[in-house]
Amino acid sequence: MPGRSTPIGRGRPHHGRDPAHDRRTPPARPATRPRLVRLIGELSLGSEAFHVLWASHHLHEKTHGHKCFRHPAVGEVAFDSQTFHGPGPDHHLLVIYTAVPGSPAEQALNFLGSNAVARAPSPAQR
Repeated sequence: MPGRSTPIGRGRPHHGRDPAHDRRTPPARPATRPRLVRLIGELSLGSEAFHVLWASHHLHEKTHGHKCFRHPAVGEVAFDSQTFHGPGPDHHLLVIYTAVPGSPAEQALNFLGSNAVARAPSPAQR
């Protein structure tokens, strides 16, 4: 799809906690990840907000939530999300974003999908 969506957190203070929280969950234990320790140090020195969030030790496993994205073609789009943990030592996560039926998010996705289909090359052009 043309353009890129970006997550936004305007007016949503909990979104600022998510990246700090994600680094504190069990798969990201700093003691076992030296590069992560350096990154946290850099972020803590460079951002008072991150330092405060990291020091708060706010820890819980997040399995569902809400996320907003801003897409250049449709503007702000809000989704519900659900997170699934993959098996194995790599701690992969699968995050699924869904739009509520009949919501502006669903309308935006339908518009983007129809726009992508209209712009897709035909088999003869591939």
